[in-house]
Amino acid sequence: MKLSNEQRARAVEISEAGVNQAVFAREFGFYRSTLSRLQSKFRETNTVADRPRVGRPRVTTLRQDRTIRLMHLRNRLKTTTGTASEIPARNRPVVSRDTVHRRLRGFGIRCCRPYVYFV
Repeated sequence: MKLSNEQRARAVEISEAGVNQAVFAREFGFYRSTLSRLQSKFRETNTVADRPRVGRPRVTTLRQDRTIRLMHLRNRLKTTTGTASEIPARNRPVVSRDTVHRRLRGFGIRCCRPYVYFV
């Protein structure tokens, strides 16, 4: 469960007031270690907001992810390459088929064509 900034600020205020961390954590459903990390972060940065995270930005938006999902739910035999060529990316002309494959796996959709037996 992710804490909102208001919950974090309230937790720091209460813990700075001298309330026992274990009692406070049990009452609000947090771990005690969450509160102690929050306190130390507040002491270092003087804020309870999240620190900026590193990492590569996503190629597709959430809307594009939903579109990919709908395309495959409507047509189960659609290939990831076909979908990738139909979805425009933010900074690229097309999304890679591997990106489409990962998005579908994230939704729990198997994106594979059925095996055809030749007799």
